[in-house]
Amino acid sequence: MGETVQRGTIQNAYRISNEAMKVIIIGDKSDIAQGLIPLLRADCHEVTGWNRNEKNPPNGKWDLFLNCLGTVAPVGPWYESQGWEACFQSNLLLPLYWLRALWKDMLPDASELAS
Repeated sequence: MGETVQRGTIQNAYRISNEAMKVIIIGDKSDIAQGLIPLLRADCHEVTGWNRNEKNPPNGKWDLFLNCLGTVAPVGPWYESQGWEACFQSNLLLPLYWLRALWKDMLPDASELAS
């Protein structure tokens, strides 16, 4: 993957790229995002986030789009659940909505940095 870095209390993180990236995280209040944000910032990446409590979308150019948005409810087989439509809306359609809305702001070399 890359070189192992050690900065402060963060150890054994792997760098994706030697260049700083502009990162947008959708669902930045989730546990997964809260774990990723310090790692990304330790590597000097600029992190912008959005969560369901905000009305306005994140703005600015970006290299990396991370989706950490979603819910675990309802639990159980989706075909037996009464809440499966809301789950699909939250976990599948809403992230695609945001990616589509923010696509125009993707930096030209974004795919090269992430590959």
